[in-house]
Amino acid sequence: MTHREHALAGHWRSTDRVGRDAFLRRAATRRLAAMKSGLAAADRSHVEIRPDLREVVDFEGFLCALAEAIHGPGGYFGRDLLSLQDCLHGGFGLKPPWTLRVAPESCVGLNAAALVALADQTLVSLEGRGDSRQPGDEEQGAWWRDVRQAAVAGRDLWTELHDVFVHHGVTVIEEDTADRP
Repeated sequence: MTHREHALAGHWRSTDRVGRDAFLRRAATRRLAAMKSGLAAADRSHVEIRPDLREVVDFEGFLCALAEAIHGPGGYFGRDLLSLQDCLHGGFGLKPPWTLRVAPESCVGLNAAALVALADQTLVSLEGRGDSRQPGDEEQGAWWRDVRQAAVAGRDLWTELHDVFVHHGVTVIEEDTADRP
């Protein structure tokens, strides 16, 4: 690990939600630049990823922890749920099948309120595309409205993320933290 990487390790943990979002945007810029220049590492499969979720309080923190577990400090694996789903198709360091091992009791910030906030944020993003709307945006919007409704009824963000990972071919193993080595 270089000095710069060491300095970045876990840096996002000490920032607020706006800071974590900025961290994700910078990571996305670095990843896209590496991809354009041909310097991005090839996709891996059949690996196990164990993000440290102990201090995760929101979706942005989850993405930071996941990217750090996959790529190391300052890594990128999505900055919102739409880009996370893009990453899950491959081209961003991992390609299914792979395994995500988590301790769900560490995901207290990934609750129903967080899912409502994420759905609202995504719906605003989809609606804000205006003339640059993409095929499938209408279906995505309808799906997110359903997700929001489920969150209002009590579905939490971790359950939604679990289902997204499984849908994209990722094996999710939930373990008690006492079971961790």
